[in-house]
Amino acid sequence: MDAIVYIRCDPAKTLEILEDVKNVSGVKVAHATTGRFDILAEIKVADLEEVGKLVVSRIQAIPGVSYTETSMVVG
Repeated sequence: MDAIVYIRCDPAKTLEILEDVKNVSGVKVAHATTGRFDILAEIKVADLEEVGKLVVSRIQAIPGVSYTETSMVVG
């Protein structure tokens, strides 16, 4: 199951947080971005339950992350 995680974070820590996100197991790729979100991460996990666990317990737990929004890939 693939999903995109849009991340807002402390602007002063974006590059540090980006490296932390890249090191999360299940994250395929992550990029710093411009616009509404600071970081975009593509994740791949076994099922919907794992999406929730990865986002809540791993990504949202990174110090400086203030908000996430997740979109499931359907195609």
